[in-house]
Amino acid sequence: LLPRSLDIVPGSALDFSPFLADAPAGKYGAVTATKDGHFAFAKRAKPQRFYGVNLCFGANYVEHAEADALADRLMRIGYNTVRIHHYEEDLID
Repeated sequence: LLPRSLDIVPGSALDFSPFLADAPAGKYGAVTATKDGHFAFAKRAKPQRFYGVNLCFGANYVEHAEADALADRLMRIGYNTVRIHHYEEDLID
């Protein structure tokens, strides 16, 4: 992870979290596809865009404090989804 000194300052012009932090997760229901092919939440008739990052291998297994810091950092830079990839390699012998 980046040093904390390089984090985006909460409330700064680079902080996208006010546009993304609409807790709790799931309050608008499941994600569905609309008739015109866009994503939307079942309880909200507004199209939804997803911007994400891919986490692989060891990035899927970080300590709790690191996971919290990573989630905060990803939200501040504008990501609202994460793909967890190649996690199963460490689950088998």
